[in-house]
Amino acid sequence: MPQTSKPAKVVSVDYQCDVEGCDGVMRPAGMNMLLSDPPQYPHECTVCKTPMNFPHRYPNFGYVQE
Repeated sequence: MPQTSKPAKVVSVDYQCDVEGCDGVMRPAGMNMLLSDPPQYPHECTVCKTPMNFPHRYPNFGYVQE
């Protein structure tokens, strides 16, 4: 199958805290990874310090076609 390509822009993807009224974003809480299936990365809100686990680290990068 032939390959095709299209222009794309790299975008930063962030996760805003789920706590109502909090304007913080989630950041990695240390360098540890939880050995679950699938693996999880501990994060903490930059404002209210609420902990959450995600399958990848935030912020991360994504692509948007132009």
